[in-house]
Amino acid sequence: MSTFSDEMEYYEKYQAEKIKLHKESLLSLNIPYEKLINYAAEATATAEILNETVQYLEAENANLKTKFASNQFPQYQEIITQNTVAAFQFNATEVVNELNVHQKNKRIQNGRKGGETKRNKDSEKKQAAKSSVKEYWDKWQETITLYDTQIAFALDMLEKFPVLTNPNTIESWCREWRKNKNSGIVTK
Repeated sequence: MSTFSDEMEYYEKYQAEKIKLHKESLLSLNIPYEKLINYAAEATATAEILNETVQYLEAENANLKTKFASNQFPQYQEIITQNTVAAFQFNATEVVNELNVHQKNKRIQNGRKGGETKRNKDSEKKQAAKSSVKEYWDKWQETITLYDTQIAFALDMLEKFPVLTNPNTIESWCREWRKNKNSGIVTK
């Protein structure tokens, strides 16, 4: 038995695939920007009209069911009306609760993805900075008078590369590079 969350997740994936397909189709047509805007506006208006039509038909269907039931059982008209209203209220509350749970789960997932993306970007930036620091270190090794100490070098690199935050990290890189240089290993 599928849950509302499963159905929403399936719908979102299905919608994303459809959007991707339509984007590719539109891009292949080389439509001018103004026409593309007009198409988007028409599509949005059509979707709104369809949505309103579905809502109207659902309400009309409920009214017809109520009328049919009241014609069949006139003595129970008041009970039927009360039950119909109660069912709508219950269903609306249930849907809202399910939707809230689904949205909460999505926010949690997206937050995790965002955190992972930030960590990955930070890591990429630090790797790029490490390569640049290595170039400065190589220059320092050629002209040893550029920096008096390894900590002076590390502090200067922190100023040049704000993505780096700890001088100890730079010092450990220096030790690694010095060790590799002494053993003949070439690093980037």
